[in-house]
Parts: sequence; C-alpha cells; structure tokens
Amino acid sequence: MLKKLRIDLHEGLENTLTILPYKLKKHNIVVLREYEENLPCILAHGSALNQV
Repeated sequence: MLKKLRIDLHEGLENTLTILPYKLKKHNIVVLREYEENLPCILAHGSALNQV
C-alpha cells in the first residue's frame, strides 16, 4: 500500500511540466501558470497524483 506524503502542489505541477515541453510544443499548447501563492501542502500519493 502506498504511503501518503505531504505534497507541495506547486512543486509537483512544475516537475510534471518540465517533462512535457516537447509534447506541448508539438501540439501548439501553451500552459499559463497562475498558482495560488498560499496553497498549503496536502497529504496524497505523490506518484499517483503526478500521473493525473
């Protein structure tokens, strides 16, 4: 069973986006980043969350 960890959503989103530039560019997709500044960490399964 996966253990839930404290996840920083900003960091998780940025990490996911760093591996996608080629695919995004290939399909002419532009990602606008507008994150809530004071978003708290959450308890979640990080690897499962990144796949979403």
